[in-house]
Amino acid sequence: MHKRTTRLGAAAVCTALAIGSVAACGSGGADDAGGTDGVTTLTYWNQTADPETIDAVDSILDDFMAENPDIKVEQTRYESDKLSPLVKNAFRSGDTPDLAYVEVSTGRELYEAGLAQSLEDYATEYGWKDRVAEGALAWGTADDGDLFGLGVEAEINGMLWDQTALDELGLTVPTTVDDLANVCQVARANDIVPISSGDNGAGWIWYFYLGLPILNLLGPEDEIAFANHEAGAWTDPDIRAAIETVLVTAKDAGCFIPEMSTLDNNTAISLIESKDALSYFPACTCNLEPIQSASPDNEYYMTTWPEVPGGQGQFAMQGMGSLWVINANSEHQDAVARFLDFMVSKDTGVKLVERAGFAAPVLGIDLQSADVSDLFKQGVEPLTDPDAETGMSIDLKSSGEFNDLMGRLSQEVFSDQITLDEFFDQLQAAWENEG
Repeated sequence: MHKRTTRLGAAAVCTALAIGSVAACGSGGADDAGGTDGVTTLTYWNQTADPETIDAVDSILDDFMAENPDIKVEQTRYESDKLSPLVKNAFRSGDTPDLAYVEVSTGRELYEAGLAQSLEDYATEYGWKDRVAEGALAWGTADDGDLFGLGVEAEINGMLWDQTALDELGLTVPTTVDDLANVCQVARANDIVPISSGDNGAGWIWYFYLGLPILNLLGPEDEIAFANHEAGAWTDPDIRAAIETVLVTAKDAGCFIPEMSTLDNNTAISLIESKDALSYFPACTCNLEPIQSASPDNEYYMTTWPEVPGGQGQFAMQGMGSLWVINANSEHQDAVARFLDFMVSKDTGVKLVERAGFAAPVLGIDLQSADVSDLFKQGVEPLTDPDAETGMSIDLKSSGEFNDLMGRLSQEVFSDQITLDEFFDQLQAAWENEG
């Protein structure tokens, strides 16, 4: 799940798709970018993925070209770690591609350098800001307020509970920190791990252990402002108290696996699948279907961190790993915009959910009729409900250096290597350097 590789970017395969032709694994020449016989050819650089995801996404691309016979899309896939530098060099040279699917940070860098086209005019023309979840749009919005990127591979992060096991123990999904402490104590008394977590020491689980309590404290609007370095501090008493629901209250109640810093994520998931754990954190909509498939008779429930004292309630946290950007030098921007508009339509949103397992952030899509598990429908709902409010994952707006420090300090304070005061003071000092 993290390093924020997307379902569109995982395997080490390079393929390409076009109607009637297959592009080579590399850049198409400028002579291929024009239109003949009234057909506009778009060059599209994408990330590699697992074969099932490639087939699913490419079938949707086929649907677009079938509905728009005047546009042909020549797609080339690259390994995720190679795509960003290739796109940067290509955009700087004024060469193809017309469209690229890149990590959020890369898209922002391209826009700030004047190499990626603002999507504001197209957003107005097609009404994207009324059709795509606000939280998803935030990832592609620059500091100047312009939309520079659009993505459909969103994710909701939270807490996955084994509802069947809770019922057997006479427990309910905890909604307050006191409820959580009680659930953890009952689980321990029955030799069950309360919360299964693990990132093999990478530190990314702490982005959510810290971020979700802050979100529930501040509410989505103020939490997004905090994530954007616009308001608040790690040393604020209320933010510190919210985080201490994890580092003090839940820890003292025995909620966590002591060795979770050395446990890998797949093992953490396997503990809830085998019923050795009551919950898994941080759950992601990207792994709900595999978990449900592994235990088809088990009932699960996706929620978020419990309410914190003095907070605004419970809210879902949304992330976005990658998005589309249009080359500012492309001669076919209108055609690219038609493709993006197709990708955020309700019909395509359902296809992305069913075929690719994406948590498509398209408002108003009919999840109930979608051919996916009830668990996935429940997890994705905050992305498709026009009235839902979601927060922003803190790590996606912070530098890699700060995120590494956040993970390391969290592990150190969790294992009592540093004090809480040292933890918050060091985080705040680094946060100020970020701004």
